[in-house]
Amino acid sequence: MWRYLQDLIRYGALGLLAGVLLKQGAIAFLGFALVATSIGLFYSSGYTKASGNHIFKTLRNNGEFGEFITYCEIKNLGFSSIFTNVYLPSLDGNTTEVDLIALHKTGIYVFEVKNYSGWIYGDEFQKNWTATLNRNTKNQFYNPIRQNYGHIESLKTFIKNTNEDTFHSYIVFSVRCKIQKLKKKSSDDIICLTKQELLAATVKRHLSTRKEVLMEQEIYDIERILEGQCRQSAEFKRNHVENLKKKFDK
Repeated sequence: MWRYLQDLIRYGALGLLAGVLLKQGAIAFLGFALVATSIGLFYSSGYTKASGNHIFKTLRNNGEFGEFITYCEIKNLGFSSIFTNVYLPSLDGNTTEVDLIALHKTGIYVFEVKNYSGWIYGDEFQKNWTATLNRNTKNQFYNPIRQNYGHIESLKTFIKNTNEDTFHSYIVFSVRCKIQKLKKKSSDDIICLTKQELLAATVKRHLSTRKEVLMEQEIYDIERILEGQCRQSAEFKRNHVENLKKKFDK
């Protein structure tokens, strides 16, 4: 359901408009009901409270919509808390943004979401991966395994926890892409590459098999630390983006 929310809103709005223009009350009512139901589903998910992102902003931005879907997939799996869009001091003196961090007695689950279309190619140790839509459209993006490794290293420093067994890395791809050739030597228990439709089942299995590494007080302390790193101001986010551009333009 969550993965089709954009289409539900779009078709509902089109139906509402068509009904009004054609003076077909039944069509307009069905379109309105679809839009209203979709909005209700979005706000019932709890994502806005967690992220501060409202529905139309989320629907317009592919990255944020991918984060929303990931949030919905994992929110009922027993995590103590889930944080979205977490800004942390990075090791190079700037800031890094983590898509989602979820806390559980079996560890800290760190998610990097890639809401891309097309065929995905890459290698665990390459700097860049490729998303191919067709013969003429190829886009490179920074290796998300490296990216999430950097997130976890920043997180370790920030919360002062260097236990490797505590941190679990997940790279999540959209249902609209095909993982064509991704070479990875690390086990899924260390770095998990998955797609949105498989995420909930995969994480649920991992939660049931991993040993407990965090006490309740530790989880509480980490929650207090991370709370202040979410829902940053628009100015803070602009500065973060500008610093990233300067970093990668060098």
